[in-house]
Amino acid sequence: MISDCNSSGCGVSELHEWRRRELQAFAGHLGFVVPATLGRGLIPDVVLRHCVDSHRLFVGDAKHTELPEDRGSNARLLSYALSLRSRRSPNILAVACPARHGERWSSQLQALISDAGLDCQIEPWIRKLDSAIELVVLEVFEPSG
Repeated sequence: MISDCNSSGCGVSELHEWRRRELQAFAGHLGFVVPATLGRGLIPDVVLRHCVDSHRLFVGDAKHTELPEDRGSNARLLSYALSLRSRRSPNILAVACPARHGERWSSQLQALISDAGLDCQIEPWIRKLDSAIELVVLEVFEPSG
C-alpha cells in the first residue's frame, strides 16, 4: 500500500485518515468489502462484512495520538470486541498505529480480547506498512470449550 502522507507532511487528522484508509484497503484485500455496523452506538473507523460470509466482520481502528495505555481507547476497543461475541467466528480486529507502537498495541489487543471472553490466534500479525505505520491484526473467535 503506497501512501500519499508521511509523519512530517500531514496534520493529526490527516494522519488518522491515512491510517483509516490503510485499514480499509487491507480489509478489502482479505475480502471484507461490504459496509457494516456494530450497532449499539459503536462506531469504529472501519467496519466491513466479508463478501462471501456476511456474518464475518473486519473491525479496525486507526491510532495516531492514542497510546495502548489510553483508557478511553481501550474501553472502545473492548466494546468492539464484546460486540463480536455473538458473531460467527472468526472475525478480524485490527489497529493501524505509529510504527514504534505495534508491539505494545499487539499486547494490549490480546489482553482486551481475553477480557471480552474471546480467543485469538497465538501470535498477532504485525505488518510494517512503511516507516510510519504498523498494522496489528488479530483473528478473533469464540472459545471452543
